[in-house]
Amino acid sequence: MRPHPLRGEAPEGLLRALVRFAADRGLTVQTDVPATEMHSVGVKGDYDPSRQRIRLVADIEPAQQAKTLAHELGHALLHPAGYQGTPRPVAEVEAESVAYLVCAHLGLPTSAYT
Repeated sequence: MRPHPLRGEAPEGLLRALVRFAADRGLTVQTDVPATEMHSVGVKGDYDPSRQRIRLVADIEPAQQAKTLAHELGHALLHPAGYQGTPRPVAEVEAESVAYLVCAHLGLPTSAYT
């Protein structure tokens, strides 16, 4: 069963706070990336350790964008240099767990997507 993208707004200031959190750790965040520039169909964001950059697809709703940024921050914090021996499925579960906890704590329910 595929998750359904989150709809609607994120809590006031959440996306801005996550972008600031990323910047405080030396990461840049792009929020205007066309979906066609992602490495595969359906991807809503990515983390590039060589550039210390997180990219988010432009045409997703604010709630999904905040959740995706939290997920990519999970990758950046847990695997700053890339997966390096961590199996990709494990790294994805770790990043998704970070996103779930961060968003739940900050008032954005994500259980429909997680």
